[in-house]
Amino acid sequence: MLGTAVVLAGAIARAAVGPVAVIGGEASADASAVAVVTSAGPCSGVLVAPRVVLTAAHCVGADGVGADAVIHVGAAAPWAQTIAIIASHRHRAWQPGASAFDLALLRLATPATAPTRAPRALIAPALTAVQVIGYGRRQADDPGSTGTRTQATLAIVARDAALLYSAAGPAFTCAGDSGAPALDGDGAIAAVVVAGAADCAGPSQLARVDREAAWIAEVVAAWDGSCALDGQCQAGCARDPDCDPCALDGRCQAGCAAPDLDCPLGAGPGQPCVDDLACEARRCVTAPDDPTTRYCSAACAIAADCPAPLDACVAQTCGYAGPTPGRLGSACASDATCASGICDRGLAVCAVACGVDDACPRDLACATTGQGPLCRPATGGCAVGGAGGGGGLAIALAALVSRAASAAAAARRRARPAPRRRRG
Repeated sequence: MLGTAVVLAGAIARAAVGPVAVIGGEASADASAVAVVTSAGPCSGVLVAPRVVLTAAHCVGADGVGADAVIHVGAAAPWAQTIAIIASHRHRAWQPGASAFDLALLRLATPATAPTRAPRALIAPALTAVQVIGYGRRQADDPGSTGTRTQATLAIVARDAALLYSAAGPAFTCAGDSGAPALDGDGAIAAVVVAGAADCAGPSQLARVDREAAWIAEVVAAWDGSCALDGQCQAGCARDPDCDPCALDGRCQAGCAAPDLDCPLGAGPGQPCVDDLACEARRCVTAPDDPTTRYCSAACAIAADCPAPLDACVAQTCGYAGPTPGRLGSACASDATCASGICDRGLAVCAVACGVDDACPRDLACATTGQGPLCRPATGGCAVGGAGGGGGLAIALAALVSRAASAAAAARRRARPAPRRRRG
């Protein structure tokens, strides 16, 4: 029953009570919501196509949904329909135990006769409440109270790039509510329930779906429709998996303009890259304060759109509000802390290699060091050897190390842990 407590819905490993349900709500007539039963336990979900259900990733077991996995259509038993689940696709960025990207799609053996709902393309900044519809426990201490479609309104008090956070009451989610749709004022899917308080009496976390519209649309297209994976290549289809190797066909194809959902996850935000194809978001940018450093970015409208560790939005591209971590000249203790992969141990700053074909950036010159040729501060345009040098070199080195120390201090300030949110 939807009410006053929130717990992880359907993930036994993430909450002692298992899946979550809504407590403190009322009976729901919304037939787009469905009950989900997999090897991971009871969950909730919502139809986004006649043969595709959106739910939480942790509702799919490590080895899949299980041979007996089904969805139930209807308000409660006896069900209007019970349909077998024949395939599942978890969001590739999801990590077990995490709430961010805790989303999955389920493919049904036959179409459901109930209505479907569309995910919200962009959540309104003014969104302050959602209506959650789930099949979780109506009483926190009674596992037998699951299996009835219930709805309740949750107040939204905070958000980040991946999640919405609800208030601690007056309604809550509980075990069995994982995957339950959270609808906005227009009836579109804004998020799904993924975590909450273990006692079903605290705030919930809901995974946003607006950023995942392209992923949902591609999976739906491959599983349900005229361009689906059915053994026939249809003319006029943008990405028919029967004739497009980059579509969802069970085989990984390298070099696709958009990520192939069959391939391993590409490099994430802030990770080093050489070109767009190396990044999951297909966006590799050069650091504005270091032409030798490139990292994976993402599109944005405001800074809040940017995934961590990126925290600034400039020209619709995510970056860093402060100095780029690991940039050339920043303080380092090991090669791993530098974007270039080289820490100049003589100066304790990030460096780049140089040679006949590798010119140094401006104000640096190729110098012979115990680590091989590295770019170091130059004096009078001459190359520097070793760690010694005259007064001009000493001044240059001092300035470089000073800048590195300042950058390190700024990085430490940015790295201070934020207040912990209560999790299920």
